[in-house]
Amino acid sequence: MEKMMKLVRDKIPAVIKKGGRTPVYCSLKGQENSKAFRYLLMEKLQEEVRELAETEPTLMCAVTEELADILEVVDALLDSYGITPNSLAQVRGKKREENGSFENRIFLMGVE
Repeated sequence: MEKMMKLVRDKIPAVIKKGGRTPVYCSLKGQENSKAFRYLLMEKLQEEVRELAETEPTLMCAVTEELADILEVVDALLDSYGITPNSLAQVRGKKREENGSFENRIFLMGVE
C-alpha cells in the first residue's frame, strides 16, 4: 500500500476509485477530532503555500489554481474555528486601516 497520510478534499476517494485503485481513509468529523483536523489543515495550508511558491509565476492558470487551493483551506479553517467570513473581513479591514496593505510594496531593510 502506498502511504499518503494527508488531508484531502472530499471527492478524492472517488477519484482514486475511478482510477482503479482502492483508497484507505477515515473521516475526522466530530468534536473529538477537531484538534487533529485543525493540525492537518495547517499542514495542508503549508503544502499549498509551498506549491504556490514553486509555481512558475508566468503561468497564471497554475497560480490561480494554487491560490484557489489556499483559499479552500482557509475557508475550512474558518469553519473549524466557527469564524464567519464577515467577522474575518471586519478584522482584516481593521488591520488594513491600522497597518496598511501591500499596495506600495514596501520592503523594510532594517531599523536604526
